[in-house]
Amino acid sequence: MSLERDIARKFLYSETAKPRLRPVVKVSTIGIALGILLILISFFIIDGFKQEIRSKIDGFIGSVKISNPDNTFNRYTVPLDLPEGLTDSLTAIARSRDPKAAVYTFADEMSLIKVDSTFRAVAFHGVDSLFNADFFAKYMVEGEIPRFTGESDEEVLMSTTLAKLFDLKVGDRCLSYFTDGESFKVRRLTVAGLFYTGFEEYDQALLVGDIRLVRSVAGFDDDQVGGIQIHLTDHNQVGQVFDHCFDYLADRNGRYEERYTMFTSEELYPGIFSWLGLLDANVYMILVLMIVVAGITIITGIIVLVLEKVRAIALLKTLGQSDKSLRRVFLHISAFVLGRGVLWGNALALLLAGIQMTWKPLKLDPSQYYTAYVPMEIRWETLLFTNLIIVISVLLLVLIPTRVIGKIHPAQVLRFE
Repeated sequence: MSLERDIARKFLYSETAKPRLRPVVKVSTIGIALGILLILISFFIIDGFKQEIRSKIDGFIGSVKISNPDNTFNRYTVPLDLPEGLTDSLTAIARSRDPKAAVYTFADEMSLIKVDSTFRAVAFHGVDSLFNADFFAKYMVEGEIPRFTGESDEEVLMSTTLAKLFDLKVGDRCLSYFTDGESFKVRRLTVAGLFYTGFEEYDQALLVGDIRLVRSVAGFDDDQVGGIQIHLTDHNQVGQVFDHCFDYLADRNGRYEERYTMFTSEELYPGIFSWLGLLDANVYMILVLMIVVAGITIITGIIVLVLEKVRAIALLKTLGQSDKSLRRVFLHISAFVLGRGVLWGNALALLLAGIQMTWKPLKLDPSQYYTAYVPMEIRWETLLFTNLIIVISVLLLVLIPTRVIGKIHPAQVLRFE
């Protein structure tokens, strides 16, 4: 085996005073490195998009949402009676699958915000003290997040998009008008904090405030809410948590005739999640194409090396080296080229991903992509899977050109040399 490695090294380097890698080896290495770079960056971006968008949707509406079944789709004007201990039971169920799960109540009401001559209709999202503050903390620009513990129901969180529209800053006050179709109820609000998520659908039309304010304008009792949100940090557990909560609520329906309806975030936003699924299909197509390109690149390099070294191969055959042994020589060469290409490709992909994740130089239009920058996420299982698939596939493809060695006849080659 050491003889075959030594021969492979001779073939890889030029025969000069200072040995250098042959140009064909360099070109093959660069081609493989660029292919792996493209594949990994594609996976990092797709994983980043999925994580970023799902995190934002779940942060705004919850991974699982429970409400009164008399509401129309995604409307929560009909209150849900909240039996004592229900949220504690749902919290226990959710945290049995995801220890960091959060369960909190909400109530939504449409409102008209007016400042001087500027006005806009917004969704006032009332929450309790258990709401997902960690989500908004990631996107805070200025001010602080109200605790919603009962000290005041006037403080609200507002996006920088709305703040610029109304020319408001942290600490400023504005009027909010609520209507039941017959009369108006006016509430004075104080901007406690500003956030910006890049999810324009919500940034342009959402205020986050105290659930007690919504109860007061909507006429809800103290034990009535618009619904319950279950926020999970582990998206893989959504299905399990949904099924367990569904069974629990179905049991309560049978025993107490309580009525509930449930939706996951994917059911509420099927279009967005279908788009993310389509991105998955695209990146797997890129993976297949780049494996083919990498295979062709290294196959071409091996064929060129065989043609360059055809006299040496003929001499080695004359001296008794078998075709099988010579094929192993070129497999060593392929492994060397592939190894260097994989190493450089991974290093460049991790470097570029790290730069984007830290400084975010690549920007996007948030109105089109739901985020203001190109999101990336490095998942080590994706990294390992991609590298294994590429290495195994390319090494199998390399077996094709090495069979050319068996067709080289020493007598014919040496006669013409």
